[in-house]
Amino acid sequence: MPGINGPKGTFISKYTDEERVLANRAKWTKWAAKPESKAIIDRIKKKSVVKCRDSRNARQRARYATDPEYREKIIRETTEAARKNPQVNQRAHRKMSYGITDEVLSKMLEEQLYKCAICFSPISLATTTTKSTVCIDHNRKCCPGNKSCGKCVRGLLCRTCNLGIGHFLDSVPSIEKGIEYLVTFDSNLISSQLTYHPIYKRWNVSKGAYKYIGESQNNLCFTCGVSLDIGRWNTDHDKVSGRVRGILCTSCNFGLGFLKDSTELLKSAIVYIEKGEGNG
Repeated sequence: MPGINGPKGTFISKYTDEERVLANRAKWTKWAAKPESKAIIDRIKKKSVVKCRDSRNARQRARYATDPEYREKIIRETTEAARKNPQVNQRAHRKMSYGITDEVLSKMLEEQLYKCAICFSPISLATTTTKSTVCIDHNRKCCPGNKSCGKCVRGLLCRTCNLGIGHFLDSVPSIEKGIEYLVTFDSNLISSQLTYHPIYKRWNVSKGAYKYIGESQNNLCFTCGVSLDIGRWNTDHDKVSGRVRGILCTSCNFGLGFLKDSTELLKSAIVYIEKGEGNG
């Protein structure tokens, strides 16, 4: 850019600052218009956006972890937004966790005739008095956590069936043992030693009775075989007659409860899980 030499070797431009900016902008526009420049510009923009996004997210995570007031504010705003727009929140959760859009979900509901894949009770996107909220189930052998890659989604379930097979850890052998437990366990052997207090809502069980039950089960959960350590077991009983059946680990006891102690639902769960083994 033309100019003259000033005092002590300084350079004085003949252009003003505004003219210099306009000249540089014109040069940039001319270069950017070239076809070969587009790929370079896109690459620079992408790197810049990713770098800024990652840097911003890192700052927000650090502040969330160290600033109680900021953390409380974020939780409050998120909860309020979810309360005001539950459908938007659910849609975002489905997209982020399972990669499922509203169109795909509607198609899956139509294919299942708007019924749970295990118990065949009516399901819908909104909780009503006659229908359960739909739950998206995926193969945890492919994606063990609460998020799915999208390829291992097996189907749509009601909440109780989804929790039921979840407590059994999607284990077909454990569910088969659960069926055997419901069908063959002889409650007459131990029910006379156990009584139930409706007021306190707990079993009045003698140490001898628990010792007898534990020895009869080799101190293992009848269905999954886990060791019955203190704090990891529950007294299981027939919900119709109230008679005690045995001792199960907490997870298996919940699994039977969510599947309503029904051998038919347990068999249906096995068929459902085996059918979805190929997903993922």
